[in-house]
Amino acid sequence: MSLLTKDFEGFNMGNNMLSVICAGVILFTAILSINRAILHNYNAISESGMLIISSSIGQEIIEEANGKFFDEVLSVNPSPDLPNNFTAQDSLGKEYGENYPVFDDIDDYNGLTKIISTSSGKCSIAVKVGYVDSTNVEQWVNQKGFYKKMEINVFNEVMPNPIKFSYLFCFRK
Repeated sequence: MSLLTKDFEGFNMGNNMLSVICAGVILFTAILSINRAILHNYNAISESGMLIISSSIGQEIIEEANGKFFDEVLSVNPSPDLPNNFTAQDSLGKEYGENYPVFDDIDDYNGLTKIISTSSGKCSIAVKVGYVDSTNVEQWVNQKGFYKKMEINVFNEVMPNPIKFSYLFCFRK
């Protein structure tokens, strides 16, 4: 064998090694990309499941409240002097001796916080109920009226931001 052939064989062996290294890098990159896609899909599925559960929890609270009296005074002795006899803004919330879920009026939910364990993780809720302006229901007011709004924030372990619900209750004589 000539000296030229030996040098050429060494060159082929170096090329083969370089090809193996390049193939390994490409394979590693492909595996990394596939793992990233799987993780992204898993996170998307987890968020979707938790979104559905959180939505159900928020809707359940609204439906519960929808079956209650508009105000405590209506459950005891409906007075014709409305809305003056409605509960004052700073007194909204459960009355002495009332505990969730045994509430009798909408504003008993004001200040309610609760942690709920689900198959997908834990959710917590925070509820606010108050009077709102009849011409701008986004505006909370510090006076009695015929419109109360419920805002529910549902927090969970999967999603970074709470899911917010609001519902307007209107009293009609």
